[in-house]
Amino acid sequence: MERPAFIKNYNPYRFLVIFYIVGLAGHLFPLTRSFMLSITPFALLISWITIIIPFIQNKEWNTLIFFILCGIAGFIAEVIGVNYGILFGDYSYGDVLGFGIFGAPLVIGLNWIIILTGSLSLSGIIFKNKIIIISAAVVFSVVFDYILEPVAVFFTYWNWKPENIPLTNYFTWGALVLIFSVIFACLKLTLKSKLPAFLFTIQFIYFFIFRLLIYFKILK
Repeated sequence: MERPAFIKNYNPYRFLVIFYIVGLAGHLFPLTRSFMLSITPFALLISWITIIIPFIQNKEWNTLIFFILCGIAGFIAEVIGVNYGILFGDYSYGDVLGFGIFGAPLVIGLNWIIILTGSLSLSGIIFKNKIIIISAAVVFSVVFDYILEPVAVFFTYWNWKPENIPLTNYFTWGALVLIFSVIFACLKLTLKSKLPAFLFTIQFIYFFIFRLLIYFKILK
């Protein structure tokens, strides 16, 4: 049975570009912003599924299981952080990221997977030395979070108490990514697909644009 044309012509790279351009446009206008915010959990889920498909196609089961476990570990860290004010700092989640347990939205675990796979994939493309790959992955993830934070607060993904984002947030981010990356290297796992690096780059540009718009008070 012949596959439908839209499946045969499907290109995940093109899909992600269009997906995030639509998201960017939708968030810019107050008329559509509330709707775009309401589907944020689904957008994260779709992004995650898009980059996970190649793991299944390439039968990288060990790598897939590893990243899922990292996502669970990241979620547990968020639960500890949001309930006890340690690890990242004193913060709380809003309703934008959807259903959660123990004060943390479930999709935040997917976010950990997206950023971890993306930073490792991108650093692996640029560098060859394992130590440099690990170090670059940590730097990439922390810079990504630095760009993301003001945008997340503006869209009420989460809020900090007080409003200033503490350095402990970035330190913990870097420390966890370092631990995950070292384990990834020690297990000699592979990332064959470049799609996680592509999504990481697209998201970085996406949030960087929003950060500029917020900083210059163009987005209100």
